Amino acid sequence: MVMKIENDDYCAYRNAISMWGCTKIQLKAVEELNELSIELVRSLNGTGDYHKIIEEITDVMIMCEQIFVIFDDGTFRKEWDKKMQRFKNMLDKNKTEEMERCPAPQSTSP
Repeated sequence: MVMKIENDDYCAYRNAISMWGCTKIQLKAVEELNELSIELVRSLNGTGDYHKIIEEITDVMIMCEQIFVIFDDGTFRKEWDKKMQRFKNMLDKNKTEEMERCPAPQSTSP
């Protein structure tokens, strides 16, 4: 996924930045990242809740898009491509080693 923000969302993010300012948006992003990290640690400890993790991922993604609106100067795609290529090279290099399989998420919906 490369940041492609829908026009309505982009306008909402610009309004939020105008209303609360860049500093407040950045602080909120840090808060949401911390909340996600807490839920991930709980998951690793066996006390996690799937829906809370999804909720926190959603909050983080919304904040990441706002941070993107604040900071992107047109170089994001180039940096994304560079990082993804490095990631794919790392995967290719380690293909022969046994790879850990991540279990499918278990929904706890009734």
